[in-house]
Amino acid sequence: MAIKTLSEEYGIDASGYMPSDARYIGLSSYDLIVALDGDVAEVIEIPSCARFESWMVDDPYGRPDEYIACSRLIVQKLKD
Repeated sequence: MAIKTLSEEYGIDASGYMPSDARYIGLSSYDLIVALDGDVAEVIEIPSCARFESWMVDDPYGRPDEYIACSRLIVQKLKD
């Protein structure tokens, strides 16, 4: 549903995207790191050069009708 939502709502082709475990990504090259839930925020190491935000966005997995609302919430938070 996430790939379909990105395509239909925003024109983004994420069909080739593979998620990565945030614990193993070089986060020091990012200016802003956003955790969408508290569990992620607890396990990643935030570099001192980055600003960190935790947005607490409910994961819509298993609830297909929630994907669009979730994506719109994330877009709104990005604009704020």
